[in-house]
Amino acid sequence: MSSSPIPLVNASPAGDLGPHVGAHADAAPAPSGEVDALERRMREHLVAAIERTPLRTDPFPYVFIEGCFPSELYEELRAELPADAFYEPLIHKDSVRDDGTSPRIQASLAEDRLHLLPEGRQRDLWTAVTRATQDDRVKLALLRKLEPGIRERHDEPLEKIEAWSRPALNRDVSGYKILPHPDTKAKVLSGLIYFPRTDAQRGLGTSLYVKQLKIPGLRPGFRLVETVPFEANCGLVFAVTKRSFHGREPLPEGCGVRDYLALTYYNDPTRRGY
Repeated sequence: MSSSPIPLVNASPAGDLGPHVGAHADAAPAPSGEVDALERRMREHLVAAIERTPLRTDPFPYVFIEGCFPSELYEELRAELPADAFYEPLIHKDSVRDDGTSPRIQASLAEDRLHLLPEGRQRDLWTAVTRATQDDRVKLALLRKLEPGIRERHDEPLEKIEAWSRPALNRDVSGYKILPHPDTKAKVLSGLIYFPRTDAQRGLGTSLYVKQLKIPGLRPGFRLVETVPFEANCGLVFAVTKRSFHGREPLPEGCGVRDYLALTYYNDPTRRGY
């Protein structure tokens, strides 16, 4: 698991992985019984975890899911987080450095990129994650659990709501921040499954806010309600609404590398990520 600095904007493209590339990196991963078995275990476990998780409603509807993956598979996933070369710089105006570089990199887990991972266990594991999190049974479990938030924007039956999962891996370092925002209307659900490297990172979770009364001529303020813990094998998922304000206070110096799986559902099947 790499802990090297976040690459510059002009870093090598995601396809240039040097010695990390598998022996057959020009071909998409072939379906296998092992990947199918991994996908089934992950999917069934995640659906059960969602169903047993209570809905929280302050400051907006969300769930904090404990035990998202089977514990032994989660530990494997954490150990098999890809090298930095699999990621691409993600520039956000809130946290761009003075030199134009970004303290965040992101790796789409689209099926047409998974062949860039080393052939073997790492590729099998993350292929299974992609397929499990894109399964309609996971989507429906989340829609049912988060229905009070879903109904703030959607009237149709849950089964008819158009929502496509586009999982991606994010990696942040000190200096990263993002101001309170509700997320784009292109998103139906936003989620994060955390992969802390040490217990000392517990305070690096996502912050939830409520918008304060706007004073004419001034920008609206926000009150921090809660920062969910950045705990191993736990995930935050919420329905995107006009009031789903969330963000991240600046990551402090010495905090280490902040890894998480972004579990985002878009209303456009062609959307690949942020």
